[in-house]
Amino acid sequence: MPANIKDLKPKVKRMMDTLIVECKKSGFPIFITQGVRTMEEQATIYSIGRRGKVGEKVVSMAKPGYSPHNWGVAFDIAFVKQPIYVGPWGKVWALGESLGLEWGGRWASFPDRPHFQYLAGYKINYKKNDFLDKTVDWSKFV
Repeated sequence: MPANIKDLKPKVKRMMDTLIVECKKSGFPIFITQGVRTMEEQATIYSIGRRGKVGEKVVSMAKPGYSPHNWGVAFDIAFVKQPIYVGPWGKVWALGESLGLEWGGRWASFPDRPHFQYLAGYKINYKKNDFLDKTVDWSKFV
């Protein structure tokens, strides 16, 4: 699946670009595997592991509208010349968090190491979804 980064919110895009540069300078280059997802793409990803296919594992806990990817505030990475999920995660999350990004690898219930997001203090979960509720001040993402 090609990375759709052109529609990331400007602040998130700058943070992503800085993370790419800093990781390269630190000796572990990365590339973006995923940016913005449509609601339809999210529905397809959410269905993986829930379709009854033998051996298929769940890859996302987020239904359409509940993924930060749907709102242009998240991206996924991989390391250049490394198998997926292999790489110096401890170093990249520290760089990402130093830029103000939240790292999905810290999530206790469903860790997602390739995932970074910036929510500007807003909530996006099944109890409260400021994005679907349209209470987000998008100027915080410029």
